[in-house]
Amino acid sequence: MSRRFSIVYSLASAVALPLYSLVARTHIEGEHFVPSKGGAILASNHISFVDPLSLGCLVHRRKRQVHFLAKDSLFKNPILRWFFTSAGAIPVARNTVQAADSLIHAQAALQRGHLVAIYPEATMSADLVQLPIKSGALRLAVQASVPIVVVGVWGSQDIWRKGHRPHFRFRRPLAMVVLPPYTLAADEDIDKGREVLAEKMLHATALAKAKLGVHR
Repeated sequence: MSRRFSIVYSLASAVALPLYSLVARTHIEGEHFVPSKGGAILASNHISFVDPLSLGCLVHRRKRQVHFLAKDSLFKNPILRWFFTSAGAIPVARNTVQAADSLIHAQAALQRGHLVAIYPEATMSADLVQLPIKSGALRLAVQASVPIVVVGVWGSQDIWRKGHRPHFRFRRPLAMVVLPPYTLAADEDIDKGREVLAEKMLHATALAKAKLGVHR
């Protein structure tokens, strides 16, 4: 069960996280639910371009590295491909037959004891309403025999959301709520599993909203 950090990931964190802390005052509840060792899937809602930094901040506090599933278009530029690959990101060719290959690489990372972050909606929600849940996180959890840790995020949309210009102001409040890990049975019904995951994500997001005084 490796806890080693890649050099590129460490350098990127050393630069990005201090900058992130200037634009976000992050309140985290339940960070101890992120395992200190062993493989696990972090499943989060996705409402902002800064969400990966929020997850990176959470995992950094647990002294761990996280591997993100990222859309393959980010890997087309050779320099960016080198950077993301060296940082442990896993490309996903969405809606293609190659999409299954990314799950193979993610499963291998999980079985080596790493954390893998997935946005089960598969894209950013432009109107902040949770989108339908895809099955990838569930299938990975079953195949790799690892727990799912649901994370709800709110406030990041005020920094930079889809279809809007960024608003980088000093330490905007941002809340994250981490739910206890849960596991799926080997014969888990995937459709039922999607419903459960969707409910947990909605619950975590509602708790994150409440921490910022939002009750709708």
